[in-house]
Amino acid sequence: MSTYESIMRCLNPGFLPTPQQREVIESQSPAILVVAGAGSGKTATMTNRIAYEIATGAVRPGEVLGLTFTRKAAGELATRVDQAIITLRRGGFLGSQEQDVRTLREQMERPTIATYNSFAAEIAASYGMLIGADPGARLITDAERWQLMEEIVAGWPDRAEDEILRASAQSTIISDSLSLAAALIDNQRTTDEAREFFDIEADSIDFFARDTSQFRGAELKAIQPGWKHLKDAPDRLRRRRAMLDMVDAYLSRKRSLGVVEFADQVATAVAVLEAYPTLGEELAQRHRLVLLDEYQDTSVSQANFLSRALAPASSGASEHTPWRSVCAVGDPYQAIYGWRGASASALADFAREFGRRMGGVEQLSLATSFSAPPFCM
Repeated sequence: MSTYESIMRCLNPGFLPTPQQREVIESQSPAILVVAGAGSGKTATMTNRIAYEIATGAVRPGEVLGLTFTRKAAGELATRVDQAIITLRRGGFLGSQEQDVRTLREQMERPTIATYNSFAAEIAASYGMLIGADPGARLITDAERWQLMEEIVAGWPDRAEDEILRASAQSTIISDSLSLAAALIDNQRTTDEAREFFDIEADSIDFFARDTSQFRGAELKAIQPGWKHLKDAPDRLRRRRAMLDMVDAYLSRKRSLGVVEFADQVATAVAVLEAYPTLGEELAQRHRLVLLDEYQDTSVSQANFLSRALAPASSGASEHTPWRSVCAVGDPYQAIYGWRGASASALADFAREFGRRMGGVEQLSLATSFSAPPFCM
């Protein structure tokens, strides 16, 4: 019986992972992208990958990092990994009592399992002052974000340039303004850049609407379905543009109150790693086995942070650097956080960016669903 089979039978009595799962568990590639469908056992596969690399001595528990989106998902993964390590220890895969104190202490380390935001928040809190961020800034809740924007919108002066907003309910303006603010922070853009973008887009559509003579016959017929959806876009764009002054007021109010939201912490962490790349190198050396869950939902800012923190420019595999592996798991068909700035190309961006930084990427898949009902004729 192979070492792999022995470890898997210890962890999973009665069955072995599928061939596709085995590829993920055993992969030694520096960067791995796993497209995992719904019900394909990705959490079990991630747990088995962590346990396998620890059991074979490739990494110590303290060198493992697992990130996901929610505290609930992080808690579930942490519980499974802790149980797997206990099972390995009972099965004799983590050494004997004759080992020295240092080795035993290393084995008592626990993997770090956290959310993306909490991982970024730790970097922002520890090093944010290096770039002038307020070290005492308080994280506000979604309810506090709403209350803060509600105060701004309720007290907003009646200006002629805001006439386009008068047909909108106050709750709609609050919600849309908060979404704009979060999108700007997530995508690391300013309100001035957004104004310029909205103006260009609205003017371009207006120009197209004024001159459709260039399209005739079949061409005109072909564009008509799309034009029905596009013709009202200038009003929507100008409506968003009018909200940008409220967004400016909201961002200013946050600074004066000394409060931040998750998106601010991620942006601060990115700025820290841009200014001090050696911190990214230290993080990469500390976390040699990394698993990134639900990667399809990462925002542009989060993806930028992760690449700088876990795959700095000097992290590529070579004879002088220890083995490291960063594995992203996701499914483009399960993306649910698009309204938080997630990019539709998040998985492709991981393959390109981490592959470039780490010397190539291996692309794998988990296509078998264990939760789908049987097909009946």
